[in-house]
Amino acid sequence: MSRMARFSGSGKAFLLRAAIAAVAVGAFSGVAFAAWIENGSVMLMSLAASGFSWCF
Repeated sequence: MSRMARFSGSGKAFLLRAAIAAVAVGAFSGVAFAAWIENGSVMLMSLAASGFSWCF
């Protein structure tokens, strides 16, 4: 019996859902990383400015 023959229909559906979820997480991470590379310094300075505003 081959490895693929052991997977039932629900097993294949689970693997498909897991693969789609992995691709979605990877795409989201890629977009977030690209946004950080492009605007990271602005985001950091704005977070620092809002944090310092609580001090004064």
